[in-house]
Amino acid sequence: CDLLQGEWIPDEVGPTYSNETCNHIQGHQNCLKNGRPDNGYMFWRWKPDDCELPRFNTTLFIELMRGKLMAFVGDSIARNHMQALLCTLSQAMIEKPIKTYTDEGDRHVRWWFPSNNFTVSTFWSPYLAFQTDDESHGIEKGHSKLFLDKLDPVWLANITQFDVLILSSGQWFFKNNLFFQNNTLIGCHHCPGFNITNLGFYFAYREILKHVLVELPKLQGFKGLAILRSFSPDHFEDGRWDNGGSCKRTVPFHPNRTIPTDSLTFEMHRIQREVFDGLERADRVAMVDVTQISYLRPDGHPGPYRNFQPFSKEFVGHVQNDCLHWCIPGPVDTWNDMVLETMRQQLI
Repeated sequence: CDLLQGEWIPDEVGPTYSNETCNHIQGHQNCLKNGRPDNGYMFWRWKPDDCELPRFNTTLFIELMRGKLMAFVGDSIARNHMQALLCTLSQAMIEKPIKTYTDEGDRHVRWWFPSNNFTVSTFWSPYLAFQTDDESHGIEKGHSKLFLDKLDPVWLANITQFDVLILSSGQWFFKNNLFFQNNTLIGCHHCPGFNITNLGFYFAYREILKHVLVELPKLQGFKGLAILRSFSPDHFEDGRWDNGGSCKRTVPFHPNRTIPTDSLTFEMHRIQREVFDGLERADRVAMVDVTQISYLRPDGHPGPYRNFQPFSKEFVGHVQNDCLHWCIPGPVDTWNDMVLETMRQQLI
């Protein structure tokens, strides 16, 4: 069955949790608490054309993950994804997970469900590869240096613990970077003042994805399942994040609408598909492709409701729209339906 061909259909059941029953929602993604006036975006489910995508089955999830560890590695959208899973599990299991670790910036966090000895963690690694702003290779501090053939030690150091590893990245590649391979500066993305080739971020993205997906199964001590979660689209209209872009839609796009071929989303997703489909062997490596189905959900973002009551008299400051991250609950919960279905296919 092709899970990717289908449409969003109305769903009277809705989410299994709410913002009132889950306290693991990042403030900027807690859309109803922040005053979003509509809630229709929560009452849709993805229906493939020729089959059903099973709703998230907590019993099955725990059967697969009892005594194990799941890690989300990526940027703030990976955290967004992980928090939706936390909400689903804590509601269904009637158990509050215990936070057993967090760093000072709350970027690396670990939660434990004691009754089933299940752990879920998130690691901040927006490139998946090693990146530093520190002085290195004769280049002064302040310039971002991205090593295309070195996995990020932030998560690599924990590789033997992971039973299911969910990898995602993308948006941070648009930033200025100097690119290194074999400890040699080979090019950059937008590097004024440096006499080197501007290879562009697509090049770096492809190289890192190839390195991660090829090398990961070979790593000593890694016996788990690695899942590449595909690129998450944004829905800014009439501008971007920093110049007035907004997302005011309240219903999904028509199912026949496709991602514009001249968009960043299209190209980033194309690179992911080409790299994954080109793997000689895909043992213990899978892909959960959420890009097109998420593209059809322009209604699922916080928009101005990334802040509490942004249009009230008490709100001070510029009303910033977030058309990148996802409201919780919302379309992001379907990602976990797809993750669990992938786990079922790979682990049973």
